[in-house]
Amino acid sequence: MKKLFIALLLMTLAAFPSLAVAEELNYNLVNLSGEAQKHIDNDVLIITMRSSADADSAQEAAKIVNQEMSWAQDIIKDIPGIKKQTINYQTHPRYQNKVIVGWSVSQQLQLESEEIDRLSSVAGKLQKKLQVSSMNFGVSPKRKNASTDELITKALAVFETKARLVSTTIGAKDYRIVSLTIGENRPSLPRHRGYQMEAVALASADAPQIEAGESELTVRVDGTIQLIF
Repeated sequence: MKKLFIALLLMTLAAFPSLAVAEELNYNLVNLSGEAQKHIDNDVLIITMRSSADADSAQEAAKIVNQEMSWAQDIIKDIPGIKKQTINYQTHPRYQNKVIVGWSVSQQLQLESEEIDRLSSVAGKLQKKLQVSSMNFGVSPKRKNASTDELITKALAVFETKARLVSTTIGAKDYRIVSLTIGENRPSLPRHRGYQMEAVALASADAPQIEAGESELTVRVDGTIQLIF
């Protein structure tokens, strides 16, 4: 019994420092945030192209789509610097008066490259048989990471400036950081410079004339400081 009492006493004493620290952090707290933004030139183009066919049977429609996709991949297989993958293969029945009268098959080919002019030229060739479903611009990981490091530094500087301003204005001697989190957004939709992205504008087989535009990257710092008087 005596040993149990001593053990409990030691555990209670050991808890005092942590309780004191918790108590110490429960007052004079201020929540702050800092933010930095930057517009980055897009250096990646992603084009999604589509093959579709209607036929009396699913097999017939699939054969047409497969032939067009094979034709497209033969064109791009030896072109360097272009990532490619087939996506979204779909088969649907066509109805008339609740009766199946045919089948529709479609598949998409997604192309991605930092060689924007090269990919644009390839897309023009592929439009002889495929349709452009969408075009999107983005920022490469290398460029995004370099900009993110820069923005983290700026956002932290904004946070520090606010912390100093609050401390001085309220009359505190100093402050200390209690918690700090850093978050970043995915680049927002590109800011295009004079180019409309509608697929209808790309109906011709000529290479589409495009402008990459910019994306906006934001880094935000959120934290809590404790004022020291």
